[in-house]
Amino acid sequence: MEAFPLLRPPAPGQPPAKLELNFNRMPTAKQRCKEIRDAHYPYEERPAEVFQRRIVSLGGPDAVLVEIGCGRAAGLSKLMAPHFGTVYGVDPEITAPAQEGNVHLRHGFAEHLELPDQCADVVVSVDVLEHLADPVKTFFEFARVLRPGGRILAMTPNILHPPLLLARPLSHGMRQYLNQRVTGTKSEDTFPTFYRANTAGALRQAAARAGLSVKSIEHISNHPQYLMFSRVCYRIGIAVERNILNTKPFAFLRQYVLADFEKPNAGKKKSPASGELKQDSSVAATDA
Repeated sequence: MEAFPLLRPPAPGQPPAKLELNFNRMPTAKQRCKEIRDAHYPYEERPAEVFQRRIVSLGGPDAVLVEIGCGRAAGLSKLMAPHFGTVYGVDPEITAPAQEGNVHLRHGFAEHLELPDQCADVVVSVDVLEHLADPVKTFFEFARVLRPGGRILAMTPNILHPPLLLARPLSHGMRQYLNQRVTGTKSEDTFPTFYRANTAGALRQAAARAGLSVKSIEHISNHPQYLMFSRVCYRIGIAVERNILNTKPFAFLRQYVLADFEKPNAGKKKSPASGELKQDSSVAATDA
């Protein structure tokens, strides 16, 4: 048997054989990085799964959930539908009201919700607070639609996370370009950011201004998805995240902040004009 049969000369009168390589079958760097991710980050430990379990724990057959910034597809709202009596998804990109089962989709903005007072038991947002120009005003609006004892769950990027801190000076156009190149996010899905409520301290202050009490604020780890363009860079990012950011002294640098606020049962709400900031001594420190 010949060692290199493809190198044989063609038979007389025959054209040379073509060597065809199917590059579509070759795994991309991102596909290989996903395999690495799955080996190091169990599905149940990922931020989205942690967040969804928290929401489900507050559900009930008569409970009303409002998701702020649900997006055009309203995926999280629909996923939570079996765990709540009624779900409202609110987003600026929803052009017309729609209903699917117990999920009601509405056009609206976080700062001005077209919902009645005290209509909701739980308000949630994920990857929304970084886009708010006036987070205090938004928290007042969240508190308005909440019933006494209602809860707010918000998960947002931590501006102290080193890659975000380094990227903050970039223009919006440059962030659009990088997100499209690195993560495949369409330009129209990268929105302007302000990062005015994206640290534990800023979240506490905004909540206090709106008369909300803080149940807990914690920092959540995530795999370095922004490095999935290169296996080498991705492995280095995992090593940093697992060995440094995953330790308690450096917890404040993790990628996400997950906040849990509660609306008091009676008469502790401040007016926006008061400007008074009050630290809540009952904050549960749950960073590990």
